[in-house]
Amino acid sequence: MLVNSTKYAEMLAFNRSWKLPAGVEPYTVGILSNIVIYQLKDVLEYALRTAGIPASVQVGEYDNVVQDSLRFRDKRLVVVFWEAFNFSDQLRSKGQYLAEAELADLLLHWKRQIDSVLEALSPVPLVLFNRFSPWAAGALVVEDGAWGRICRELNQHIEQSKPANVILVDVAAVAAQVSIRETFDWRNFYESRVLYSLNFLRQYVQGVFPAVAAAAGRAKKVLVLDCDDTLWGGIVGEDGVPALAMTPDTFKGMIFHEAQSLYAALRERGVLLALCSKNNPEDVDAVFAGRTDMVLKSSDLVCKKVGWGNKAEAIEAIARELNLGLDAVVFVDDSEFEVRSVKDMLPQVTTFCVPQAIQDYPGMIRSLAGLFFNPFATKEDRQKTEMYAQEARRELVRAKFGNMEDYLRSLKLQLRVMISDPALVGRMAQLSQKTNQFNLTTRRYTESQIAAFCDDGNCALFAVNVADAFGDYGVTGLAVVTLDRHKLEADVDTFLLSCRVLGRNIELVFFEAVVGWLKSQGIKRITAHYRATPKNAQVADFWDRLALSRSADGGSGRDYVLSLDSYNKQPIDYIGVEYGKQD
Repeated sequence: MLVNSTKYAEMLAFNRSWKLPAGVEPYTVGILSNIVIYQLKDVLEYALRTAGIPASVQVGEYDNVVQDSLRFRDKRLVVVFWEAFNFSDQLRSKGQYLAEAELADLLLHWKRQIDSVLEALSPVPLVLFNRFSPWAAGALVVEDGAWGRICRELNQHIEQSKPANVILVDVAAVAAQVSIRETFDWRNFYESRVLYSLNFLRQYVQGVFPAVAAAAGRAKKVLVLDCDDTLWGGIVGEDGVPALAMTPDTFKGMIFHEAQSLYAALRERGVLLALCSKNNPEDVDAVFAGRTDMVLKSSDLVCKKVGWGNKAEAIEAIARELNLGLDAVVFVDDSEFEVRSVKDMLPQVTTFCVPQAIQDYPGMIRSLAGLFFNPFATKEDRQKTEMYAQEARRELVRAKFGNMEDYLRSLKLQLRVMISDPALVGRMAQLSQKTNQFNLTTRRYTESQIAAFCDDGNCALFAVNVADAFGDYGVTGLAVVTLDRHKLEADVDTFLLSCRVLGRNIELVFFEAVVGWLKSQGIKRITAHYRATPKNAQVADFWDRLALSRSADGGSGRDYVLSLDSYNKQPIDYIGVEYGKQD
């Protein structure tokens, strides 16, 4: 994404020629504003589309934020550009000198307006809401006056009342990066209410892009690191293990100690760390074994590719082992040759070269960390490294069995089915938004919608936690079921399972657990659905395999019906099931 170095005319030309790929749903974005902000649409569309996100951006009517928030409830992303400086002409002319009673009335009015907008946008998966800033009013450094109070109190109100789908954006920080002089376009403001410069909007999009990419499922997932002069200072094969710089007692050591600490922090947030180094494997192992003062440990790594082969091929192998696309990979190396080589051979991989001015290295890591932005991280995200290690141990055991059923029986699989558990709202929403392959309808729900389902007596949310002899997979499945207790019927709105537990027949036992609970509630009949997407073809016949009867058959989907009295249980006796709450 190169919005800061691309000419505006080139962005416009790209957007005019861009076409939505066939069979792909657009990523719909709405912009609400009380200033003229048409250039933001152009820059945002360009940034998202060049990053592979098929964005379609719609700008609401000028100064119609409250009413347009109701029209934009179906968007995937809404950006709220509400500028305090343009609340009203009267406020702008006398804001610093408002009487206390008048100021209190205005604050109450705008808090109510904000509440209305946040309520209207509660179904939207992600809302970027700009913090109010007094900078346009030219607030004094030593006294912010009424403008400072207005912005401060409104920001506090949003922070205290905002739902989980809202992220606050610090526009003052964006302005600081651009400079105040370059942020505001006063001629255009007084002529046509265009307050912000193009340079500001470019920087704004650059700043919010990680949050948008994460919400659109495009956040990076694995960070592949070189070793020599990347993880530590020096070359292990030449300098030896004891001489490597990675402790804060020298200038160079301090830099690499901080670098390792930053990488370790990413790992704690759920980023997968892997090594790709041209080195003798035993030398690298000796560093991890002998340098107990290292921040990063061998156990922090999900994969190591150490040898003298081609790095691009090694990175491809890492992606295959982790079952991830190359576009989920970020690669860091100190060699410009290796970085260029990987970039040429694997253009999907995002690459970074360690700066020659080594003091800039920690800043580079902080910058690239935004690529892994995950504002709604769950327990499962934070435990990814251990989960991959567990899967590697499973694969070693699997090779010892002659058939799949014996292997599955050895795993001692156990399901815990949790029903409408409010403690799992975040994880259930995440599963609905990110699961694509084993997802029968691919309906996306926000945390506020999931929370409302939990409170609805006519809805049951089934979350399944999977564990086996090697460890805990976490909450990996979701079913959303609506009940009509008068008709003794239920509708399976959503049925999905994470790809990391597929191939174990868990989906069959999970569905039976749902059926068993519905029977206990007196339900006699269920309906279910399949809606085709570009990624869920593998479950096109799932309801057919469970012997549900088709009630409707269309080009992009099918509807099914099942009498629960006629459902035949699957002959699977090696998966245990219990109902309960998350540990």
